[in-house]
Amino acid sequence: MKYLTVVFTVFICCFAQAQNNCNYPPEAERHISRSGAALELAKNRGDFLDVIKELESALKYVPNCADIIYNIALIYDKIINPIEDNIYEFNLCIGYCEKAIEYLKRYLPLSINEADRKDASDWMYRIEFLKDKITKDKEVLEPEMVFVQGGTFIMGCTDRRKDCNKNELPSHPGPSKAVMPTVPIHVKRGVYEVTSRSWGFPHEVPGSQKGILGFRLAMSQ
Repeated sequence: MKYLTVVFTVFICCFAQAQNNCNYPPEAERHISRSGAALELAKNRGDFLDVIKELESALKYVPNCADIIYNIALIYDKIINPIEDNIYEFNLCIGYCEKAIEYLKRYLPLSINEADRKDASDWMYRIEFLKDKITKDKEVLEPEMVFVQGGTFIMGCTDRRKDCNKNELPSHPGPSKAVMPTVPIHVKRGVYEVTSRSWGFPHEVPGSQKGILGFRLAMSQ
């Protein structure tokens, strides 16, 4: 990725300084070295998540090391931009924004430099804005929902249809408690059928037909 060299340079500089600020046990040094190697080879989001995993492992041994915390936030910041326009992707990026903010909040009271704290605060506010923007973009894609009153319903093909498939018969009351312990409940469901593509799931939902999620409800009268 085009920003990899820049990220790696910042990363190395931060840890060169960190060696003077944090007393690393051998286990932490091992994970820091591994994170540097992972970053040098990183080409996609999954690779950057591997970097974060190594840094978080190092942080377990030095939980108050400001430089490690800062670098975790730095890497999260590099993967918060959605690469596709779908709900699954937007949810991922919102989560990455929240993690970056979480680590910046941890960093602020640990930093001994006022200018660094100011820069970190401004950076955190920028990520908060991006999170709000992604959330708004996600809301545009979310399907229209309707409220469904809790109660019993008929599952399967009813006499309203004449083209029932064998696996839809016989019709019967909704799932038993052994199958779905939260039924009956008050829920919201899509007005229209929703495909796995529109939600952006990385894999097709097992058992779905042409990507359709969920099942049709024929509410009992």
